[in-house]
Amino acid sequence: MNIIKKMDHIVYTIFRIVTVAFFIAMVLLVAAQVYTRFFTKNSLTWSEELSRYFMAYMIFLSVVLVAREKGHLCIDNLVAALPRSSQKSSSQSLFCYKSSFSR
Repeated sequence: MNIIKKMDHIVYTIFRIVTVAFFIAMVLLVAAQVYTRFFTKNSLTWSEELSRYFMAYMIFLSVVLVAREKGHLCIDNLVAALPRSSQKSSSQSLFCYKSSFSR
């Protein structure tokens, strides 16, 4: 079990590093495109498409990171109003419901 936790931590760290790298690359590409468009009057043709790819992959990787920490936005007024015994079962069923759409 200890090896699984280590592997999970390694994968989580790699995902965090790659997500931050994609974000930095996206910001630099957009800044370079703005610079070349306004100051040289000749826009980079490839930077917009590459920054879109970086944004898409950054979103896909960050969804995994947020799901691991259970950090997705939710409104839990209904679950909080239920009795304590029903809260756990409703939370588990909602998790299964959300997981069915994430595959």
